[in-house]
Formats: sequence, structure tokens, C-alpha cells
Amino acid sequence: MVQDIPPLSFAPVFKEKIWGGRELVTVFHKNIPAGRSIGESWEISGVMGDESICTTTPFSGRTLNAIATQEGHALLGRAAGAVDEFPLLFKFIDAQDKLSVQVHPDDAQARTGGWGDRGKTECWYVVKARPGARLICGVNPGVSAADIRQGVKTDTLQDYLNFIDIAAGDVVFVPAGTIHAIDAGILLYEVQQTSDITFRLYDWGRIGEDGAPRALHIEQALASLRLEAHGHHKIQAVPLEADKGIIRRLRVACSYFALEEYEFVKTAEFSPTPRNSFAVCTLMRGAAYILDKHGTRKEYRAGDSCLLAAQGLSKISFQAQAGALMLVSWAPDLAQDIVAPLRAAGIAPTVIAQLGGNPLQSALAPYL
Repeated sequence: MVQDIPPLSFAPVFKEKIWGGRELVTVFHKNIPAGRSIGESWEISGVMGDESICTTTPFSGRTLNAIATQEGHALLGRAAGAVDEFPLLFKFIDAQDKLSVQVHPDDAQARTGGWGDRGKTECWYVVKARPGARLICGVNPGVSAADIRQGVKTDTLQDYLNFIDIAAGDVVFVPAGTIHAIDAGILLYEVQQTSDITFRLYDWGRIGEDGAPRALHIEQALASLRLEAHGHHKIQAVPLEADKGIIRRLRVACSYFALEEYEFVKTAEFSPTPRNSFAVCTLMRGAAYILDKHGTRKEYRAGDSCLLAAQGLSKISFQAQAGALMLVSWAPDLAQDIVAPLRAAGIAPTVIAQLGGNPLQSALAPYL
């Protein structure tokens, strides 16, 4: 085991998609293959077969899961021992055409169906969106499974779906079982459970590269679908105390991950809050430097991510100039990391609950 685990960087895994484009070059200067439509860049992944490869000494050339297995609690914190893969996946999605309408199963459904140990709950942070862009998330009130099946059959599915207007900076929470799709002209940052289980319900009549319609998974999607209609898919940020030129906002919180936003209004420095969890930091805008306990200084550009070990978070700091924006994600203890500090800051229980989406289903509700 390594006594002091440094901030870890990884080579992204690029995914060519029929709906992808080149925005990852335009916005984040990613070195994606020439002449290919890249729809996804997996920044930090423990998905078997698509594992991230570390580029940081002394772990260079090793997979994320191999490092997690070796370092255990020192790297992962409370997540260690719970899974045999790194528990979260971080990616960018470049949708130049609309994605299929799809559903992901929850943990229990994934295990029962033999698809894996985890379902797929996710959230989207909107990086860039064309004017008028919308996301599909959930259904309209009163819609039944029979309506969904009929809509697929008659090409009227969109009549039953909930469309959300979005703009850069919006966060949308997509729990497992939520019907959803991404519209054309949207660049997203996604945080999700480590799972690649996707049930494609409808694909807009699209023809694949082989000249045939892409495969649908209608029965699996309907079996995984939750039909509770509500208006809490877009999460309202909860402002936290501003500190030394940095505005902090909590953007989403669920059983699997929390997402916090750091906006630099002037040149400033901060250390991630020590928690019993790893942290993944992704720079969305501007440039920043990360310093370890030895004073080693490494530059990060917009689109770069790093993994910080649970052990030693307080020994790491970031420096950035005005205008920079960073997202920090971790695997939370909801009572200790989210509810207790927010209540101590005088945040109302209803405001805290909405960080988990529909307050009637929020994982935060039992702690309020």
C-alpha cells in the first residue's frame, strides 16, 4: 500500500456514438480521434471492460479497480469493501443528435434480472445547451404503463413525456426507473453509479450504421419504469457559506453521490472538506493548480478530473483565478455530510429534501 496517495489522473475512455460530435474538442480540448463522432468521454470509470488507466506515479498503467482493491479504505473511505468495482462513473456526454428514450433499473432490479450488482441512478450538470434545448425526464400526470407501450407502438410516445427547458449550469437528477432522454445540442457532465445497463425504449425511428433500426428493450424498460409524475427533476442549488472568494453550492445529494460546486469570484485557494469518502474534482471552467502536502504543483485545465483519496483530503489544496468553476463529488453519509451541516446552517428541511429530487421519494427524507 502507498503511504500517501497522490491526486490521481486517468486517461479518458472515448465512446463513438451515432449521435455524438466534436464538442469535447471545442469546449474542453480533448484529444479525441480525428474524424470520429465521440458521444461520451469516460473520465473516471470502474466499469469492467472500460476501466480508467491511471497516468500518475506510482500507479501509472494500472486500472482504477486494481488501485482501489490495493488501497481499500485509504482510497475509497466508506465505499471500500462494499463493491468490487469503483462505485461511481464520471463522464461527459456530447449530444449532437437526440439520444434514445431510455430507462435504467435500480439495484434490486439489476440483481434480480442478472444484469449486475448495481442499477443506475445518475445526475446531469448542463455544460452547454443550444437555445431552446430540452431534456426528457419523467412522465406527465396520469400516464400509465399501457400509455407508454401504446406510445412506442404508434410513435406518439413524446405526448406522454415530461420535457424540461434547460440552460448551462442546470442540474437534473435522474433516479433509476426514470424515463429520460437528452435532446440535440447539449453537452453534459454526468455522475452515475458504476453501471452500463441501459434499456432503450424508443429511438425516434433512427437507423443504425448497419442500415437497420437499433435494438429496443421494451419489456425490460417497462419492467424498470417508475411512473410517479412530479416537478422536481431539476434541482435548485443550495447556497453554502462563501469563503475567501469562493461561492459554494450543493447541487444534488442521494444515497450514491453528492455534487458540490465551487465558483471562484477572485483568485483563491481551498481544500476539499475531509469526509470518510474519496472525492472526484472536475474543473469545468478556467484553470487551476492542485498542491499536495509536499508542495508539488500540477496544472488542471477545463475538462480535467482527478481522484483524491479519502485518507489525506485535508493535505490537498486547489488554487484558481477568478472565473474558474469546479465540481466536487463524493459518496456521502447523508445524515453526517448533508443533513446535519445544512440544518446547522438554518436550511429548511423542505429545501434540503429537494436536493434528492421528488421530496416524497428523496433519500434525504428519512433524516429530516
